[in-house]
Amino acid sequence: MQTNVWPTMKWNDYQMQWDPTEFDGIRTIRVPPDKVWLPDIVLFNNADGNYLVSFYSNVVVEHTGDMLWVPPAVYKSSCLIDVEFFPFDGNSQILPPTSSTIPLMAKYLLMTFVMNMITIMVSVIIINVYFRGPATHIMPAWVKTIFLKFLPVVFVMRRPESTEKELERMKREKRERRSMRSALKTFFRKNETRVGTSNEEKLSCDAKKAIEAIEYITTHLTHDNVFKRQREEWKFVSVVIDRLLLYLFFGVTTGGTMGILLSAPNVFEHVNQTSVIERLKQQAAEDMLNS
Repeated sequence: MQTNVWPTMKWNDYQMQWDPTEFDGIRTIRVPPDKVWLPDIVLFNNADGNYLVSFYSNVVVEHTGDMLWVPPAVYKSSCLIDVEFFPFDGNSQILPPTSSTIPLMAKYLLMTFVMNMITIMVSVIIINVYFRGPATHIMPAWVKTIFLKFLPVVFVMRRPESTEKELERMKREKRERRSMRSALKTFFRKNETRVGTSNEEKLSCDAKKAIEAIEYITTHLTHDNVFKRQREEWKFVSVVIDRLLLYLFFGVTTGGTMGILLSAPNVFEHVNQTSVIERLKQQAAEDMLNS
């Protein structure tokens, strides 16, 4: 900030006293500033490194030793500027190199950066849940209650048609295998009563082997279907988590953006900068006259 000032410096120097009656009634004199002592008063927050005044005017010396020095000077000083709500209007302004507050744009960019970091972390978690299976993870009961029963109803979500059809097909095949097993047991039991004693042991042995093979195939298919069903449940849980975090991200982003923008007092109104400057000039002039 460049300022034109006339600093008024007053002090008393006992070595500059005299009796006016001894010097033809001279009560006041003006001397060059290099001939008397000057106070070491400088601008502390000087910006250009020049601490000297622009013009060395004469010093007014009273016979009582009172000294008066009013040198004109042009100072360039640094000052703290509150740029939190910068720019203040639609004019073209230069942003200062430093500030004592964080501007709104920096706050918004910081919030966006943090949200992006959280989004990346959440994406990794969702992918991890999506590829889980019964071989590595067992789904707890509370996860099934929250993510398979409660949240899908809240978010109006349904399982994919392929998953529902797969579950219906698995139930139907399970009923068919159970009926087939029961029919085979009944069939072999009837054959054992019809054949003679010579072929009874042979037929009974073949029947047992056939039943064991059927039971093995049935057990294997059942485990395979259970594995697929649990895999589909983990995938659906990841979809529910993704939907939940989508709503949270949208709410936090909207709320944070509105909160940052509405924190500025003049965001929806135009500021007449000319009138503000004139008011400040008038106030500064009144303060100078009063001092």
